[in-house]
Amino acid sequence: MPQDPAPDVTTDPAPAVAQHGRRSRRWLLLALAVGLTLLVGAGTVGLQLREQRELAAARNDALRTAIAAAPDILGYDHTRLDQDFAAARQHLTPAFAAEYDELSDKTIRPTATTYKAVVTAQVLASSVEEADRRSVQVLLFVNQTTSTTELPAPRIDQSRVRMRLSKTERGWRIAAIEPL
Repeated sequence: MPQDPAPDVTTDPAPAVAQHGRRSRRWLLLALAVGLTLLVGAGTVGLQLREQRELAAARNDALRTAIAAAPDILGYDHTRLDQDFAAARQHLTPAFAAEYDELSDKTIRPTATTYKAVVTAQVLASSVEEADRRSVQVLLFVNQTTSTTELPAPRIDQSRVRMRLSKTERGWRIAAIEPL
């Protein structure tokens, strides 16, 4: 039997070009997906770093404020109570200033005047206990030296004080004090 001649094989370049085009689109889509993933990841890391920097700044600023304010708030001199109380109020939130005024007028002023008390406070150590960008709680270790007409020599009291600070439009202010 005669053999059929070999079929006429013609190569049509269209399927190869179409297949190459599909592969190129897949690579392009994959590259876009990877690029988008990297971009989102970088943005997320950037936001986290910014939040960490803001939190660290809040912790440091609030702690510095507490250390600087403690001598004014925890100390006073019977010869200048009005000035000392006014200086202390500058470090307080308005709500806490009202509480401080009440304590100052009802307790500290009568006792300081009667016994000619002079109290100084020195922060020896400090630490941040809790913090977010708007509120920070610190622990202060304070030596308070008290001189009065009733004491033969100045007395040093070692105190621990917890302060809650709030971020206000005027900066960090003490919102609460708790002696421990």
